[in-house]
Amino acid sequence: LNIENQILATDLSYSEDLDDKLELLLKMGRYNEALDVSDQQIAMLGGDGFSRPRTIFLRGKTLSLLGRYNEALGFFDSLIRDGSLKGESLEQKALIMEKLGQDYEALDLSNSQLTPSISDTIHTSTAPINLLPDLTITKISMKQKENVIAGTLTIENKGSGDAGKFTITYFLTDTLKYDPIFGNNDIFVLGEDSANGLAVGDQRDSKDTKMFTIPGNVSPGSYAVGVFIDSNNVEEESDEENNVVYDISWVQVG
Repeated sequence: LNIENQILATDLSYSEDLDDKLELLLKMGRYNEALDVSDQQIAMLGGDGFSRPRTIFLRGKTLSLLGRYNEALGFFDSLIRDGSLKGESLEQKALIMEKLGQDYEALDLSNSQLTPSISDTIHTSTAPINLLPDLTITKISMKQKENVIAGTLTIENKGSGDAGKFTITYFLTDTLKYDPIFGNNDIFVLGEDSANGLAVGDQRDSKDTKMFTIPGNVSPGSYAVGVFIDSNNVEEESDEENNVVYDISWVQVG
């Protein structure tokens, strides 16, 4: 702590020392003071500022913490193009895009997993940002009338990433245990539906009642109606264990 106070109290003249002072001010939440130090640093370096990646990175981080996102993006983009501190810069850019409410899946976030080179002097986290959807059924209602089953359902994306197009499979089962091999003795497919995608936090309600005829090969007995979302396993999700839901208003066959 004494060393930190000494650094903050000293009128530093070397660019490396100013980097240390700037980084310390950011850690302490003194962002306006950090901006003053950054201004001093940029003025000292003049046209050679972009030859010091650490200085440019800290400048961008300072502007970002002050809410000056568009200015900050310019500094991070320059580092990404140059390949200096690329992982950390991509991570900071992704955080800014999230705050701006923009779709940043197009960013090459896989590059944020790159290990910093020996010359990199900023040791920030480079953990990848992995945003995945989580599709789940929140409401289901299936009714039988003779050999026809009709009903509605609501699907919600409770994950942190948007889902693309996925398939919904309806089936009958007498076990209430999901079996991935449709068409065996206790799983009978009724039909399929498709969804064009589902954004984070959105839900998809059935626009009309889905109707299916009970297949002729279903043996007499009592069955539950099951619904399997993303049945083709196209979407990688944060939770793959909640994609099957049953309506246990038992269907009687035969």
